[in-house]
Amino acid sequence: MTAFISSEEDSSTAIPGKIYDYLGCAKFILSLADQDSAVARFVKREKLGIVVDLHDVASIKKAFKKLLEMHQEGMLVQYLTPQLKQRYSRIHQTKQLSELFNQIIQSKPPSPATELTCFHDRETGAATSLTSLANS
Repeated sequence: MTAFISSEEDSSTAIPGKIYDYLGCAKFILSLADQDSAVARFVKREKLGIVVDLHDVASIKKAFKKLLEMHQEGMLVQYLTPQLKQRYSRIHQTKQLSELFNQIIQSKPPSPATELTCFHDRETGAATSLTSLANS
């Protein structure tokens, strides 16, 4: 799978939904993105694939060669671990969101692990979490 991420989008905080579709397919991701984008950080942190600068033609060529080698060695089949696939499944993510809503309703501060950013102001770049809304 390949994720083409335009450097002109607001990519510093946004992760396109198609990345999660790729996760569902359990395939290796080649992300062509700015190195400081949210997608690049996510792909690197979760070890989902390779991140290559969108404008670096030599690195893109090198990445495609590496992908071809990995394919020939059978290393691209079911790349994602079952644990990681489960963690980002819709069922698991829905359960986490439900738990967060329940904590907010019961006025319990959520644990840092359930912190979710849900609002993003494109003009200022500010993100507001459900937690900060509940505590205000």
